[in-house]
Amino acid sequence: MFAKRISALFLSILFLLCACSTGTQEEASVELTLGTLLSEENNIEQEAIASFNQQDKGYTVKVVHYEDLSALNTAILAGKGPDLLHIYNIPYAAYQQKGLFLPLNGIVGTLSDGDYFENILSLTSYDNTYPTVIISYYFDYLQGCKSVIGDITSWNLEEFISTMEGSDVFEKNLRGDILYFMLAANLDRFIDPNTAEVRFNTESFVDLLEFSNLFVATYDGVSWDNWPALVQASHPWSPSFNIDQSAYEELGDSMVVINYPSDDFQGPSVNTSFMGLELAAMSTSQHQEESLAFIEYMLSEEAQNHLENFPVNRASFATRVEEDRQLLLEEKQIELTAEDEEYIYSVFESADNIMRVDAAVMDIVLEEAASYFNGNKTAEDVTEIIQDRVSTYVAEQQ
Repeated sequence: MFAKRISALFLSILFLLCACSTGTQEEASVELTLGTLLSEENNIEQEAIASFNQQDKGYTVKVVHYEDLSALNTAILAGKGPDLLHIYNIPYAAYQQKGLFLPLNGIVGTLSDGDYFENILSLTSYDNTYPTVIISYYFDYLQGCKSVIGDITSWNLEEFISTMEGSDVFEKNLRGDILYFMLAANLDRFIDPNTAEVRFNTESFVDLLEFSNLFVATYDGVSWDNWPALVQASHPWSPSFNIDQSAYEELGDSMVVINYPSDDFQGPSVNTSFMGLELAAMSTSQHQEESLAFIEYMLSEEAQNHLENFPVNRASFATRVEEDRQLLLEEKQIELTAEDEEYIYSVFESADNIMRVDAAVMDIVLEEAASYFNGNKTAEDVTEIIQDRVSTYVAEQQ
């Protein structure tokens, strides 16, 4: 009898040990998914994610590429959506209204003052809540000749038109491109990110259509013998992108970096769409604690040092500036001065706007705007049509 009891006790202990072992294996096998609508050839900050996966935290992160918005929505409705979401080409306001994003105040609110570019982090704050957070980013801006633009550092639509009147800017930029980027820079103003209210039937959007119509429809017949007075530009990777003036010096000029014209912002626009990373933790996730821990790691100096694009962490940014200093000296014999460095920081600290891309909205606007551009409809008529179509689209996503 005693031997049987010992055997039974041994088997019980063995069972518990096996159960604990199995639990540990199951915990270690948790794989968080980071969903994106980017195609598979686009890798979003893979080095930083790989760094996290090497931390042995009991779970890893895998990037999942959804074919389109319909596939993403279907997965979310079926309870099989991603744990984390890359904010790109999604109906941001509708998702926010549905409560799909966990508030990130507990992470962003604890970041030490002075350790981060707070002006950039604040761009995703609405009503004192952080539904998303910027991990990495690049800039979209306008770049032109100082001889034409002068000493101004920002402008609105009216100032842009008066300043550039008589230059070749209107014949060397396409109206469709201008409308696309101006809309991306102002999307939060036409679709409220908190309430999902649609505001395209406004005078400000009529002004935007009329402004875009000042530019050419095609480049047919346009001479490219001379460098344009103003061009659209995007820049990731190098913080000193505005220091190398060699291309403009060859023209006997210097370069000016300036905002897309607006009454609402004066600095370069932060973009996280194609190469940067703006993240949300999904409220539908079964692994919310782990998702939040991943976001916290991605904001750490360790992770920020692995980013391909600009970091929000100042120490990581300073490291990037030093790398630029060496590259400029070795490759272009340009010495980065203290004044140059001060200018670099001033540009980054002046960023006060975020670009958002929602492919469905962009398609609607560009499709309907064509009727105005070709003279078939007035700008006012087109704005009403866009208002109706976008309102329907946003409502369908809620």
